[in-house]
Amino acid sequence: MTDRSVHTSATLRRRVDYVLGWVAIVGGSTAAIAAMIWSPSTGTFVDPLEGTLLIDVLLWFIWVVMHAHVVVADWGIRVVNWFVKCDIPWAAIDDVQAREDVRILLRNGRTMRPVIGSYSLVSAVAGGAVQKRIADALVAARALDAEKAPAAVRWRPDLHLRFLLLATVSLVGLNAIIYFYILMW
Repeated sequence: MTDRSVHTSATLRRRVDYVLGWVAIVGGSTAAIAAMIWSPSTGTFVDPLEGTLLIDVLLWFIWVVMHAHVVVADWGIRVVNWFVKCDIPWAAIDDVQAREDVRILLRNGRTMRPVIGSYSLVSAVAGGAVQKRIADALVAARALDAEKAPAAVRWRPDLHLRFLLLATVSLVGLNAIIYFYILMW
């Protein structure tokens, strides 16, 4: 299992969280631009920049939260939680359970809980439909894979720093452009 490329057969995520995340990203970006334009005219570049950077960190956090998902691949699954990404080969999975949340029991005794399969009041009212859908997809994909020798589970940080850098540079640059044009008026 040296090939870690993902040949995706399915990407599982909470659709409502994903859509609401995009709404928050667009709304937050609009609020940042509005704060730049209608900031108090004290004549300093730093005043609107403080609010812009605060909104930037908030947008980054929303981005990290909304990108939690599980990718079902031919070699196993990739669980992307808020700040960590975990590659789990099929041979390392002992069982998949769906109760109030989804639990992936590993052969080494650890339990992986994907954020997208966590308990929510909406899921509880719907009878745990999201959790059942995730667990059923994992069990069905696992059944297609022949048993192999257990392989190592790979954990690594997933901080989405490229998004943070891109958002910061974009918002600070836009802040500088708006500040320049306000001074020109």
